[in-house]
Amino acid sequence: MTTNNATSRLQQTYDLIDSFIERGELDGAAVAVAWRGEPIGEHHAGNARPGVAATSTTVWPLASISKVYTAAAVVALVERGVLTLSMPVRMILPEVTGDGRETITLRHLLTHTSGLIYESPEMEQRLLTQTPLDELVDEALTYSLQFSPGSQHAYSDYNYAIAGR
Repeated sequence: MTTNNATSRLQQTYDLIDSFIERGELDGAAVAVAWRGEPIGEHHAGNARPGVAATSTTVWPLASISKVYTAAAVVALVERGVLTLSMPVRMILPEVTGDGRETITLRHLLTHTSGLIYESPEMEQRLLTQTPLDELVDEALTYSLQFSPGSQHAYSDYNYAIAGR
């Protein structure tokens, strides 16, 4: 890859990001690009959240993108034989009990079939204030299950909070 070609392609990418922001399709973005371990480009535009500009030091709420990394970490532990997808979560987190929670497995968490609610009404604020994961998990366990684990599908942020813990 030539330097001029890389610079041109990066600028095209930055321009595309800017156009999404200008049209209101994205609130903001931050991009850092490295080639062979060396930084070759960085671009910030728009806002990370209302009133907070995107900069090189902005802390972004990761939200759902963290689910990819959580699932990868759990599956890596399954491949190493440390965990199984069919093991009850209570074997790792004994506090996952009551209201039928004893039957929730790692598979239920990763496939959104645990019965846990989507999220609390305060979840956005909890994420913005970087509430510790342990507190989010404790909060998740205060809500009744929507259905018996494995019987239905319903997206839940709490599934991955528990899987990540």
